[in-house]
Formats: sequence, C-alpha cells, structure tokens
Amino acid sequence: MNNYKYTGLHVHSIYSALDGLGKVEDIVIRGKELGMDKIIVSDHGNMSACYDLYYACKKHNVKPIFANEMYLAPGSHLVKKKIEGEKAYYHLIVIAKNNIGYKNLMKLTSDSWINGKYLPL
Repeated sequence: MNNYKYTGLHVHSIYSALDGLGKVEDIVIRGKELGMDKIIVSDHGNMSACYDLYYACKKHNVKPIFANEMYLAPGSHLVKKKIEGEKAYYHLIVIAKNNIGYKNLMKLTSDSWINGKYLPL
C-alpha cells in the first residue's frame, strides 16, 4: 500500500453560485474526517472562499490549497459567440503551487472579472 493520501481537486463551496452547496468549514471538517491532510476549494470563476478556507484549515490543522475553476474562451474572450467546431467555453482548474502562484492566480481571477469573465485560450 502506498503512503499517498487522496485530495479531491474539484470541490465547490457556497461561493459557486448554483453549483456548490457546502460551507467552507464543513468541507474542511468532512475532508479531515475522511483522512485528507489537504483541502482544496476550486469555485467557479472566483477566489471568494480563500479567507474562509485558510482559517478553517488552520483551525482544523490541515493544509489549504487555493484554486479557481476558470472559464476559457476559444479565440478572444471579448467575443461571446460560438466558433465553428469549438465549444462556447471551457473550464480549467488552476491550482496555486506556492505563494507566488497564489498571487498570480488572484491576478488572473481579477483580470477575468474586469475583462469579461472568460480568459482567452
């Protein structure tokens, strides 16, 4: 048997409108009950759970992993019409590896909100 522990990488909280149901601390508590030593929240298009995730993980002695399920658009993110042979948009979970990655992820998230939600491929 290996020593690797499972960590789900596609977890939505109440900050994912119409897609997530769990409160961040409840997600952390349940993850710890299942033996996870790291917890991720990858909400749709936002990083709103980061504050709650950090403090809930600190309280329950698990490592937080910050992520965002970003929207990517083929072609220009400013054009909202379907391109022949392409999906209208794609989802990509972007995970911060370290503090620099966290800052870059926050910048990408902010840019997507300022410039139309979708990032160009």
